[in-house]
Amino acid sequence: MATPAPRGWSMCRSRCWLRDRMKSMKRATLWLWFLVLVPSSWGLTIWGVDVSGLEVETSYFSILNAVGDSAPDPFVNTLGVSVPFRFLGRFLFRPEVQAFFLGYSFQNGRAVPEDSMWDNVTVMSLLLNPTAGYEIPLSPTLAWSVEGGLGFVLRFPVFLAGKTAGDMALPVTGWLLAGRFLYPNVGSGVTWQFSPLFAATIRAQLFYPVFNLWNQVPWYDELTYGLGFGIRFTF
Repeated sequence: MATPAPRGWSMCRSRCWLRDRMKSMKRATLWLWFLVLVPSSWGLTIWGVDVSGLEVETSYFSILNAVGDSAPDPFVNTLGVSVPFRFLGRFLFRPEVQAFFLGYSFQNGRAVPEDSMWDNVTVMSLLLNPTAGYEIPLSPTLAWSVEGGLGFVLRFPVFLAGKTAGDMALPVTGWLLAGRFLYPNVGSGVTWQFSPLFAATIRAQLFYPVFNLWNQVPWYDELTYGLGFGIRFTF
């Protein structure tokens, strides 16, 4: 028959487990603070590429609308995240994603922007936009950059407003997805490193709907431009 464990053994084992657990948590906390408070001059380097940090950005875009009897040129607010990389000194690579919402109706065989007071299909647009560029230091804390990229827009209907919205959802989505998702773009911006951990950014961007070159719509329809304001959390 097995010998019973000494009295208090379970309590001792629980205390030992709790002590080891607390040590592990303290160690993880110290590493987390180290990563957060590390000076920006150290940066983070992966395979020789410097990772500048994580940038959270909100942008205000105007989208040109060539259909005269529909809504005025839409003005949308986007929320985006990007991770800028530096390589070969001053060259930049920035994968980013931006999301925004816009209402559409279906008129004369195409989707057109529609005001929220009328029946419409709210479409969520997800812009995937890897860009490459060059950065020029203006001072120890200021830098100016130019960038270019090829944006790819994914669109999903997320809300139906009005009695006829259900009938328009499929035609609107089909028209928007029928090859209308490529947006070559150029941009320029300024970064202000106002502390070792944080930087403020402002970016101007212009997106050209290249698919208009092979569709029978005016070249400027869905041309998008605007400004973005962000905060970069420096690694």
